[in-house]
Amino acid sequence: MLANAASSGDVSPSDTLRYNLIFHNRGNQTLTGVTLSDTIPTGLTYVAASASANTTVIGQAVSVSIASIAVGAQAVASFDVTIND
Repeated sequence: MLANAASSGDVSPSDTLRYNLIFHNRGNQTLTGVTLSDTIPTGLTYVAASASANTTVIGQAVSVSIASIAVGAQAVASFDVTIND
């Protein structure tokens, strides 16, 4: 399961936001070779060198690779974006 949540509050152009992608393994076996691909929404720009290990960002494309997630465990991938003017 991939958790997706947002904090409430006001944001303005040039503000920096932190994305946290949280993977939960609620199954009954270890997951291996987990890959997630997503796109950073229009109006946001990736902050260079802000991605956590195993996370690649090229342009607006985000790719996360996780070798394994044990039963009941979670993995987190994070990166920053700025709000465009």
